[in-house]
Amino acid sequence: MVNGPGGRESAVDPGGTRPGDPEALVRAAVESLSLPHEIITIDPALADTAAFCEHYGYPPEHACNTIVVASRKEPKSYIVCVVLATTRLDVNRRAKKLLGVNKASFATAEEMKTLTGMEVGGVTPFALPADVPLYVDARIMALDWIIIGGGGRGMKIRIAPEAFTRLGAEVVDDLGLLRSAVAGGASDASADAGQTAIRPEVITHVMFDCYGTLIDWESGILSEVGDLLKAHGPRPSDGRILDLYAKHEAALEARPYRPYRQILREVMAEIAAELDVRIPAPEIDAFPDTIARWPTFPDTVQALGRLQERYRLVILSNIDDDLFRGTAQHLGVPFDEVITAQQVGAYKPSEKMFEAALERLGVSKERILHVAQSLYHDHAPAKRLGLTTVWVNRKGMRRGIGLAPHAEAKPDLEVPDLIAVVRALGL
Repeated sequence: MVNGPGGRESAVDPGGTRPGDPEALVRAAVESLSLPHEIITIDPALADTAAFCEHYGYPPEHACNTIVVASRKEPKSYIVCVVLATTRLDVNRRAKKLLGVNKASFATAEEMKTLTGMEVGGVTPFALPADVPLYVDARIMALDWIIIGGGGRGMKIRIAPEAFTRLGAEVVDDLGLLRSAVAGGASDASADAGQTAIRPEVITHVMFDCYGTLIDWESGILSEVGDLLKAHGPRPSDGRILDLYAKHEAALEARPYRPYRQILREVMAEIAAELDVRIPAPEIDAFPDTIARWPTFPDTVQALGRLQERYRLVILSNIDDDLFRGTAQHLGVPFDEVITAQQVGAYKPSEKMFEAALERLGVSKERILHVAQSLYHDHAPAKRLGLTTVWVNRKGMRRGIGLAPHAEAKPDLEVPDLIAVVRALGL
């Protein structure tokens, strides 16, 4: 592709670091195009496109997202794609083909910073390295003006799409895919990154519920609770065991906070009492430690490994710190943050858990994707707080609700397993 004038000339020095202030470089690059434009100073906390448009009153139909796409394998290669905010970059087909590789994904925040000198929320096609190919969705060229990033989170630029012509960008049909309306708040489980409400290029943290999402707690409970009951009386059906566990756990967690170790002891005692089974106190006291034996789902370790390549991984779980440590050894990756009920002094569905996560992570809500199985414990409170969520609706004896009471919630995406989450994020 042919490089444009000054807007593509002042990018990166030979050492791979950008000289000066990115916003100043972008201002100079825009000026060099000799097009009418407006520099808009904004609150950096509102740099993400959706928040910017809502707060400052700009239509999303004129807002553009600039996305860096990277090859999955070394040596790394990169392209920059610009699509409308009302569409999603077709990374798995169009972008991958333009990059000329078998596998592509969104560049990490660190890769973007190294390549462009710009932070997520400020990346723009102006002042890019001259050797990085630039592609723009054909829909953008039909507009009379656009809003686009300004090199930093404190600046946006209003300019005509003619700017892309002068930058030497290649115009591509259907580089962006129209965002599908999600019936009932969840898309079809087969949807990929180009067809969902998830924005992989904005997300920096993927936050997981643990038990029921990463850990197969149905199998763990049926094995450990079932064996304990069977040792002292008749073993009820699997469905009965799960129903009793869900009922008593939810009731106990709704009371003033107690450690989860105590909750588990009381759940086991309540189940035994309801079934008229007498279990010695030492065995009930030992029950919480069986959590360390509860298995992961078959796709857990693989999915976490893939996601760790791009995102910071977070646990948000109704658990004690020491009990989670027993589980962590099975998950295959270290987590950037582990936030437990013990640390917060509350259990999901309390919004205190999610508020604590937002405070701990120190990023805007748009940067966080919450992945969980339970509508009751996770999606209902997360959606009330404005988080983007993926519902992992695994097959199980209590499909649709898991080990939890019924709840109404509208996740942004529904998938059958964690590999589908990986695909939805373009990995």
